[in-house]
Amino acid sequence: MPKDIETTLLRLNKCYNLNYSAIDLMEDKNGKIYFLELNPNGQYLWVENKLDLPISKAMADFIVNK
Repeated sequence: MPKDIETTLLRLNKCYNLNYSAIDLMEDKNGKIYFLELNPNGQYLWVENKLDLPISKAMADFIVNK
């Protein structure tokens, strides 16, 4: 992801006082990225299972250690 897009999305989360959000983006054939939505309760379990990533554990650790 381009650094400027990453920075913008992190700032957006900060504006809404969110530690987590699921953000939907779309990229066209020319590489232009479009913002579709920000969901503060977005589902991620399918990504965790498909990629074998410990997302739930990382989120729980974050909450406990905050």
